[in-house]
Amino acid sequence: MINKYKVFAAKKPLTNGPLVTLIRFVAMVIALALLPFFGVGGWWLGLGTNIVISILAIFLVTALDLWPWSGSISVMSPIKNC
Repeated sequence: MINKYKVFAAKKPLTNGPLVTLIRFVAMVIALALLPFFGVGGWWLGLGTNIVISILAIFLVTALDLWPWSGSISVMSPIKNC
């Protein structure tokens, strides 16, 4: 079975950056709009938004299978076919 996210990442590498930036911006706007309804405000609003963006980043890196190429994990994990 073909993973649709891997195909997406392989076919359009130049569009991934702007698309991820757009998704991140939309997630920030939604978080900033919805968190006050849950009683979150002030400094905690920014913290809550950062948590939402961090969860989104973890999801995207996992979905696009980018863990072997991200940060310090690339030092700890062997990269195949080097």
